[in-house]
Amino acid sequence: MNRLVHGKAARTLAATASLAALLTATTPAWAQTATAEPSPNAMVNLIRLLVGQKVITAEAGEALLAQAQSEADAAQAKLAAAVPPPPAPGAVRVPYVPQAVKDEIRDEVRKEVLAQAQSEGWATPGAVPEWVDRIKITGDVRFRSQSNIYADGNANDFIDFAAYNQNGPTDLLGSANFNTLPLLNTRQDRLNRLSIRARLGVEAQITKGVEAGLLLASGNNNGPVSVTTLLGGGFSKKDIWLDRAFVRLQPFNQLRLSFGRFENPFITDEILFDEDLNFDGVAARADSGDWLGSGLNLALTGGAFPFEYVGEDNPSTSVGKTRRNGKWIYGGEAALAWDGGDIGARLSAKYFDFSNVRGELSDICSPYLGEVECSTDHTRPAFLAKGNTLMLLRRLAVDPADPLNSPQPQFVGLLQDYNILEASAEVHADIGEDLRFSLSGTFLKNLAYRRSDACANLPDGLPVTNITGVTVSVPVDPSNPAGSRTNVVNTNPCAALANSTAVDGGPLVARYESGDTAWMVQALLGSKALEKAGQWRVGAAYRRIEPDAVLDSLADSDFHLGGTNAQGYIVSGDYMIAKNLRLTGRYLSSNEIYGNPLSIDVLQIDLVAGF
Repeated sequence: MNRLVHGKAARTLAATASLAALLTATTPAWAQTATAEPSPNAMVNLIRLLVGQKVITAEAGEALLAQAQSEADAAQAKLAAAVPPPPAPGAVRVPYVPQAVKDEIRDEVRKEVLAQAQSEGWATPGAVPEWVDRIKITGDVRFRSQSNIYADGNANDFIDFAAYNQNGPTDLLGSANFNTLPLLNTRQDRLNRLSIRARLGVEAQITKGVEAGLLLASGNNNGPVSVTTLLGGGFSKKDIWLDRAFVRLQPFNQLRLSFGRFENPFITDEILFDEDLNFDGVAARADSGDWLGSGLNLALTGGAFPFEYVGEDNPSTSVGKTRRNGKWIYGGEAALAWDGGDIGARLSAKYFDFSNVRGELSDICSPYLGEVECSTDHTRPAFLAKGNTLMLLRRLAVDPADPLNSPQPQFVGLLQDYNILEASAEVHADIGEDLRFSLSGTFLKNLAYRRSDACANLPDGLPVTNITGVTVSVPVDPSNPAGSRTNVVNTNPCAALANSTAVDGGPLVARYESGDTAWMVQALLGSKALEKAGQWRVGAAYRRIEPDAVLDSLADSDFHLGGTNAQGYIVSGDYMIAKNLRLTGRYLSSNEIYGNPLSIDVLQIDLVAGF
């Protein structure tokens, strides 16, 4: 019976001791007696209790304790072997995470983020219409301080022909003493005049290959070349104009078709078109893409642009209506670009046909009989700057009852035609990680210019600009050529005054001074792009624009304060204060090429924020 009990108890205690081996690191030797101090190990105390109660013998208890100690030592050794050695100095230990655990963590994070987004209303599925992703909004705001500086020796009798036409017709008889003619300021400086330019554009992806866009812009008036608005004006609100509205089709990558009012589709300099000029009409551009290889790209651009339409009922006070449809500009360009990595180049050639922009001499018109419109009034330009050769448009009948006081209301129009051929070239080289030097040049010629056109409309259509009069001697009494004489100025470049004689051997006929060419060179050094804080660029340029090389109404409105018949230099600098925030400075210095002196310097300091 004792053996049975002892054997059964021994088996039970052996199993218990094996489990207890994992709970103890050391087991005291069985040298202790039942009366020894209690052990902190419950299993040891249990074995002692069984020995003390004579359930098992002392020898059996000692054997059990030895077995438990052996198993505990083995378990400790196994745990110690499972602990990896400490990492080497500087090493980073990354625990392995099973893929299933990763997926579970990802799904839980996604659920939490979506729950937060929905509760806060910023990412609820369907809350934002899909068309929002197809809309792109851009714009900029420019603050400018501009000083216009005039030389003291400038002539002060330059007629403002833009105002002359706008306020006209102007009676030349009543304007003979300049009291009613609008004149340009040419001597009084205008310093630190503050202005703004604001533009807001929207482009929408209608469907694949179809875009539409709008651009709203500020501006003092509806003129084509400037969107600058002068501040002041009694804190009056400023005007906003529709500057672009277009549809663009791109059936494939190498072809783009534009319809409406859009940005200049050609590669041109400001001697021909102002940087703010947008085009009305249709344009197409095709390029070779990667077909040519070796970094070469050939692009062809062409378009037709309605410049001015004749009024539907023109002339409104006559039963006979004009047959002319309007004025158009047709343009074409071929451009070849090469990108060699750190260096690149571009060559381009352009031709522009300005159809029907030339003024025409009217049929006989009789204002003294109450006629308020003449047959070619519509040929006057909608906008003028200064520089182009202008002519009187109306052939006026004289009141036979009072010929000396017969009214002479007049408009002016362009005397020359304009068909312009332009060639330009540009090279650039990267001379640092973010440093580029570029050099460009442009030359253009008005192929339609004819010096003989100055006298093509005699006797009435005489030129009124780009004429240098000459002093001649004429009889005081035209009916008595042999009588006393006086000196007068002849402004007719086509004929001498009756019975006139030269003064000090000078000419008898006024000089017509104009030209048909324009050119410019420009150098730039600085960052490849102006995008980030700290980027910069400096530049210098020289321009020469003869009076009838280009239309003065479309050329740069800052150089010489707009127009042609000017030559001079430009220096500029740009610095990025922060991303999308740029500080710009420009100094433009110009003088006249022909005629009376007109020297104008312009200083511009701009702060431009884009988005």
